[in-house]
Amino acid sequence: MSADPDVVTSGFADETVDVNGGAVHLLRGGSGPPLVYLHGGGAAGLWRRFHELLAERFEVYAPDHPGFGASEERADVADVAGLASHYIALFERLELERALLAGASFGGRVACELALRAPERFSRLVLLAPVGLDLPGHPVTPPFPRPREEARDMLFHDRELARRFSSGSEFGCVLGTERDQEALARFLPAGDVASRLGSIALPTLLIWGETDLVVPHAHGERFAALVPGARLQTIPSCGHGLPFEAPEAVARAIAEFDHRGGTS
Repeated sequence: MSADPDVVTSGFADETVDVNGGAVHLLRGGSGPPLVYLHGGGAAGLWRRFHELLAERFEVYAPDHPGFGASEERADVADVAGLASHYIALFERLELERALLAGASFGGRVACELALRAPERFSRLVLLAPVGLDLPGHPVTPPFPRPREEARDMLFHDRELARRFSSGSEFGCVLGTERDQEALARFLPAGDVASRLGSIALPTLLIWGETDLVVPHAHGERFAALVPGARLQTIPSCGHGLPFEAPEAVARAIAEFDHRGGTS
């Protein structure tokens, strides 16, 4: 059993969906308007407190990327563009329309690609400290390859909370399994999306941790300047692991953004 303090073990469906001959692992829970959540570089395959909070307002769909969690690896899905095509096929299979699209870190980069490729499928876009910019003077600092404890501590502002997560449990770790890390390495680098962000036509909310050591807050300011009408919300005393360190604040920000129906 996972030692993570926020893993939830009931109240959701655990499904496998066939997409173009490959198995996609999908967690689904809640009721209300649809919300798709794309995970970051780790923590695939687990329903967490963050998902549970979102499910109080939305029907949440949380798939594992190919090669992560319990989803099959796909030789034909080798980059972010391929991931976008993969997810469009999944959403067609699920008959998902006008979902709120949310993504964290690497998942945020994939969400950007989806918003650019198929904006008609989504109602709004929420990006939790996404990668995707090459910003001089403010480099992205990947947690890998580093000792596991050091990598974990990079994700949190509260180091004591960091130690409560993933202690003694590899599968439950916010960093994910070795398989997740190997899959992430195949998709990185994800490419600089700066020149295309001006074409995003969805109402967009950016959420950033004030003390993010992985993707510095300056990236949030740049994203907000490049995405038309985007709003940047900063979570104080929080690092890169937004869904783990501040699940209540992040879920509330998403719900309020959806309720307002815009970025003002």
